[in-house]
Amino acid sequence: MHYAGDYYMMNDWRAMGGLVFFLLQSLGIVLETLLLSLARSLGLGGGKRTALTRGLGYLWVLLWISWTLPFWTDPQHRFGMREWMPRFSLIYRIWKGEWTWT
Repeated sequence: MHYAGDYYMMNDWRAMGGLVFFLLQSLGIVLETLLLSLARSLGLGGGKRTALTRGLGYLWVLLWISWTLPFWTDPQHRFGMREWMPRFSLIYRIWKGEWTWT
C-alpha cells in the first residue's frame, strides 16, 4: 500500500524507500525476539514487566524507528515532499530552525 503511494509521488521504483523501511521493521521484530529470548535464557528479567523493562522497550522502539525511518522519508524529501507543509504545525518552526525564545 505505501509502496504504491511512493510510486505515485516519485514515478520511479528504484528511488523509493518504503519497501526497505517496512522490511527493516520485520528485521527489528526478529532482533527484539532474539534478544528477549537470550535475556530470558540468561535469567535476566525473570519474566516480570517493570518500569525499567518497559522503559527499555520504549527506548528500543524509539532508536529503531529513528534509525530506519530515514530509509523511507529521505527519498520523499528529495522528491519535494518537504515543500508541502500543513498551514498549522506545532513543530514546523522548530524543524525549520526558526523557533526563538523572546
